[in-house]
Amino acid sequence: MSAPSLSDSVHSATSSLETATKAFLSKQRKKRLRKAHDDVLPIDEERSLAKRERMANHAAQHGSHILKSLTMKRKALDLAVVALGTCTDACLGAMGSHFSASSSASGNDTQSKALIQSILEHYFINYLRSRDGLVLLTSGECRHPGDSKKAQSKKASFRSSFGTDSTARCDGYTALFRAEGGYSGTGWDEFYDEHLGARTRLVDACLACAGAAPPRAGGWTGNRVKVWEKLLESGAETFESALDMHDTETKAITSKLEQNRQKLMNGVNDILGRVLRDKGAGGRAGKILTMVTTDKFERIELQNANALGISHLLLERRGDNVRINDDGGVLPSDWDLSQWKQTMKLPEELSKVSVAETIKEQGKRASSAASLGSTKAKKRRIIDDSDSSDDDGASDGPSIDKATNDGKPQAKALAPPTSGISGGLKVKVKSADTSTPTTGDIAKIKSSFGVDVEALSRGRENLEAEQKQSAAAAVAEEAATAAGVRPGSHMFATASAKNEEDAVRMEELKEGINELREDVKSCEKILKNVDPSKAEDVSTKLMEWMDADSFTCIFACKISLSFLIFFCHKLRSDGMPESRFVK
Repeated sequence: MSAPSLSDSVHSATSSLETATKAFLSKQRKKRLRKAHDDVLPIDEERSLAKRERMANHAAQHGSHILKSLTMKRKALDLAVVALGTCTDACLGAMGSHFSASSSASGNDTQSKALIQSILEHYFINYLRSRDGLVLLTSGECRHPGDSKKAQSKKASFRSSFGTDSTARCDGYTALFRAEGGYSGTGWDEFYDEHLGARTRLVDACLACAGAAPPRAGGWTGNRVKVWEKLLESGAETFESALDMHDTETKAITSKLEQNRQKLMNGVNDILGRVLRDKGAGGRAGKILTMVTTDKFERIELQNANALGISHLLLERRGDNVRINDDGGVLPSDWDLSQWKQTMKLPEELSKVSVAETIKEQGKRASSAASLGSTKAKKRRIIDDSDSSDDDGASDGPSIDKATNDGKPQAKALAPPTSGISGGLKVKVKSADTSTPTTGDIAKIKSSFGVDVEALSRGRENLEAEQKQSAAAAVAEEAATAAGVRPGSHMFATASAKNEEDAVRMEELKEGINELREDVKSCEKILKNVDPSKAEDVSTKLMEWMDADSFTCIFACKISLSFLIFFCHKLRSDGMPESRFVK
């Protein structure tokens, strides 16, 4: 298929709008001249009318330019989607061939991982290019340097009305059209937008020439509709029909692009699902590779492929980060089908990979790494290849010669072609531990089933600590009650382990408290024989001990009770009521 070109029918359609506009303006001028004195308009009125006629003619010419550009870019997009279909077949063929070869030889998961990542990245970049081509046709948004440079050139005959101050909404902050790269001035919306489109500007200029005003409420109503219908009757209907045909063909291309995407998704899921089932790893149909197509946030996600060395692979677009650096922009108008196929061609190292070559290349790299020793490595593109969930980093492509956690060299990733492309994809890879755990290695067995062993361990430790504290608090309360400490007193609150640190210490004092119980009973028996006249001295000593401020007095209980027993024996008298001790 040759490069896009304009047919005679398109040239005829573009000229029809300009012809119809001139006919309408000529008719309105004649009406004014008939009302004027001596068929001559006053100078001020003549200048005003001439200015409005120039505005109307310029808007009509802009409309013709939009139709020509849309036709050329649409044909270029059609060629791009055809080439993408060839690229899709090559990607599926390379992936299928690789795993067919691996089934009859000693497969290598590291190479398979690199192959899958590189193939998906190659396809994704070209798919995004086609998507951005559709955006260029619709709104005219320029997302790539070549398109922006052309749109913002001083030599541009027709500048876009989008992205200017006039596009601001009434709130003064937001705008209907706003893009960093600007707008091409040739999108579908550039003609049909009800507020800023070339059609609206054309009709409003015609209304001014006819002495009428546009609708106060704005929008496409009233006099605007009437003037546009008159232009269609004057020959602009051919122009509108050409735009309708463009819209129909663009929708067909969009449908073809979606079918292409579905073909790749189904093909990859079928190939990888079959491989995973052969490895005894399941491979749930339709759940391995998924894609989100939200504009500017497109992403490809591969999951549930642990047997292939990939726990999670994410290729994600972040806003305007992806750049196509071709001079002709995202859809060069002078490219034929062969140039598109060459641009989207799968690299040779991806299309002709085999297991034997993989093993051979790995041996070369291993010996080379051993001989180089500590030679400083060259700078390479890096991706996130860890278990981290941090999304701040981004990369320009696949990783090369990275090392795994066990120190073994990782196979060299097969990088997609970067000619005309400036990265921008967020690439995140989470490698899977595909080693078979032994029955004795419980942690690895749990991890292989997705269990967070560290989280379980922390939870168990926290639970044991809580149980230990609860048991200590119960023992402290029981001991304090048995010792006759009055509920609500300072010692009771302390002994009840209100403080967590004290609760832990109380468990350590459990044995000592049991001994104190026996000492208290002995003290009680001795106090029964104390002379009542001396009871006040004993009570005073006991209360001083009970009101001690520090919890450390429990350590001194045994010493205090021994002193008390000695004091009581020294009195050598009879008859102290038991109630005085309890008090």
